[in-house]
Amino acid sequence: MRPLDAPGIFETLNGKKVVILGNKVRTKSGFRRDCTVRVLYTHDVESSIRGGRRFKLHVLFVNKPLEGGIDAPGESDELTPAMINKFMALFRSHSELEDVLASLERFTESVRKICTSGRASAVKPSLETCVRNAVCKTANVVAKSLSESASPRSMTMRRSQGFQQRMQQTLESYVMRTLHEEIFEISCDAAVETDKKLSRAIAMHRDVSKRALGVAPEFDCSTVAAERNLRSIGSCRTPLEQAQCIAETSRLIKASVEEHYRAKMRKNPKASYKEFATDDLLCIVIYVLTRCGNAHKLGGCFHYIEHFHFSSITTTAIGFHVAHFQVAAEWLIDELEKREAGDTGHSAKSAESSISAGDA
Repeated sequence: MRPLDAPGIFETLNGKKVVILGNKVRTKSGFRRDCTVRVLYTHDVESSIRGGRRFKLHVLFVNKPLEGGIDAPGESDELTPAMINKFMALFRSHSELEDVLASLERFTESVRKICTSGRASAVKPSLETCVRNAVCKTANVVAKSLSESASPRSMTMRRSQGFQQRMQQTLESYVMRTLHEEIFEISCDAAVETDKKLSRAIAMHRDVSKRALGVAPEFDCSTVAAERNLRSIGSCRTPLEQAQCIAETSRLIKASVEEHYRAKMRKNPKASYKEFATDDLLCIVIYVLTRCGNAHKLGGCFHYIEHFHFSSITTTAIGFHVAHFQVAAEWLIDELEKREAGDTGHSAKSAESSISAGDA
């Protein structure tokens, strides 16, 4: 592409025009369909043409073609089950990876037998550590093998930290999908007291309105889609899928709030409305939890994500959403304990101080 006179406008080699703004590339004219893609990263290369003249190119790696193609994950947390299946098919197509993948499958079967025999607690140093080490060791071998077999142009990409993280996340999800029943049961057992309290707390708040939980009128939106999505967490087989389900629930809440907020502004544009803040989101998350019940054992899900999702999510968007739901669950349990102790002087928005302290 070459830049045109207008800021941010570029023309492709076949005469089509695009707009580049920040990390987004949007089609402008000449394309069959409107499309916006994300720039994952950039890479400078030096090339030459006939006559020995050298020039530099600034290459943009985007998450999908401007025409056709499929979306590619920008981060390891964005991997879908379909993408993971394709990555595994890619791994199996490399004959040099046959032994290491077979070894991982034997390890997975050994873990299954240990869990079903009730000996998981006797594993040393711990079941979590053993699974983590097996996944990380295999991921390092896979990433190295694929990098060595790559062309010089793609070798830099395959040696990047992001590429290795995607390899690790692929193998983690592959292993955990196979071991889901056994290991999720262990997580639920570890969080059984938390889930019992959370179930009682939810029952105690079942008839509490959004307003009583501190939701402002301008944010009093429908939560039906968010509730439906959160109830599907029981069908998620890997820690990543469960974390993605929670993040999607949060996204659906925000989308519903935005739609409701815009409708209020169209109806009364001169009115003064407060800005949607973290504590407002937290109040709605608490309400969604009270509407969904706890048949899906949310405490077990939190333990499953914390202990068997091996890529750190503490500084990622998906980790931010999971933290919100954890704080919401903790607030409900705290309310239960205060009620049982005879103290009801606690407001929903005080939970915001908990998440602020956790972020710090």
